[in-house]
Amino acid sequence: MKNGDKVPKKNLGGRPPIVNPEDKVALKDFETRIEKYFRDCDKSWRYTGEKGKLKKVSAPRPYTMSGLAYSLEMDRRTLMLYGRDERFYHTVKKARDRVHQFQEEKLFNRDSATGAIFALKNNFSDDGWKDKQELEKSGTPDVAVVNIVNYADLKDEDIT
Repeated sequence: MKNGDKVPKKNLGGRPPIVNPEDKVALKDFETRIEKYFRDCDKSWRYTGEKGKLKKVSAPRPYTMSGLAYSLEMDRRTLMLYGRDERFYHTVKKARDRVHQFQEEKLFNRDSATGAIFALKNNFSDDGWKDKQELEKSGTPDVAVVNIVNYADLKDEDIT
């Protein structure tokens, strides 16, 4: 090499980024694809009824981080790593917050509380969602009654 020649960038390995953060059009497309995922979830439908009398009914799909990642053609971990990059932070955080809100609201629906709890613990554990045990002691020091509550073992019918 002579002085003034450009040194080629070294390939550090791994898959190149799905979205080039320097490309404004690609970033806008990334945001558009995220919005499309939420619209597609909201507009999902299914058939119901007896054979010959089927009706098409609205059946919105739940928002999930795995579903969002799949629609973006990446895995969930990659999407989370994009969220740590300051160039993608606000876009990914906005999507995570939307999924978080949806799943929190599902906690009030007895039909899917267990699944929502699982998703919250796995996708938002850094926000305080985790298994917790509480010990309650009562009685004299000689005889103690201990009730252990393990929230992970609760079933939908146990939640009031």
